[in-house]
Amino acid sequence: MTNGAYGTPLAGEYFKTKWFHRSVRAFYDRARTTMPPSQPGSLPAGTYTDIVAYILQVNGFKAGNAPMKATGEALDKMVLE
Repeated sequence: MTNGAYGTPLAGEYFKTKWFHRSVRAFYDRARTTMPPSQPGSLPAGTYTDIVAYILQVNGFKAGNAPMKATGEALDKMVLE
């Protein structure tokens, strides 16, 4: 997830530089509009939230007490810091 061989790195320094101080919604929307490369947006919303949660965990972010949901304002209020 850090070498960028198949796309931009999703962990490490690049991720921090690109996504810190941005909302989780912005990252979720980016994931949804770019993955999978052959059919962006074709996965269920829950799959995208699972992917985003995993990437955040790999980058050292702690999980919250409730499952992440793509709907509502929660993703807009969460900022990567």
